[in-house]
Amino acid sequence: MPLTCHCIWKIWPDAKFIHIHRNPYDVFASSVHYFSKMMPDLAMQKVERLDVGRKEMYPRILDRLYRNTAVLPPNQFCEVRFEALEKEPAAELERVHQALELPGWPGMQWIVERYLSAIRSYGKNCYRHLEEQFLRVEAVWVVHPVVGWRAPCLVGSGIWMG
Repeated sequence: MPLTCHCIWKIWPDAKFIHIHRNPYDVFASSVHYFSKMMPDLAMQKVERLDVGRKEMYPRILDRLYRNTAVLPPNQFCEVRFEALEKEPAAELERVHQALELPGWPGMQWIVERYLSAIRSYGKNCYRHLEEQFLRVEAVWVVHPVVGWRAPCLVGSGIWMG
């Protein structure tokens, strides 16, 4: 487990963990967007070039997560595909409740439905994937246990869309 999960598990051995994973192409584009917007305001000096997609960053985090959560029983660790959560949030949350053997889903279901109704108009960011970014993700991030992602399709000259 990443260090935080490991510390939590040591203190609370019955703790439950949920890992939400997302298409690596979108994670990369989202990270580039986030750091491009945040770094100019947070940096103490001018940032000329930000290498968000360092080869070792994301795969190392996931490798450590999978290596260390392998010791957890199935009712303590649940994986969720972001796309499944986005498509059918209530059904996916119910699946997580069942997988982790959490009590009280029938009583929570109406709360979840009410919350989902309140955020129905939310629109997430859409990203244009540059071919260079796509190739970096393809070369490093996709070769990982979280597989099955579809590559974005070529839309125009050098532009990949998610």
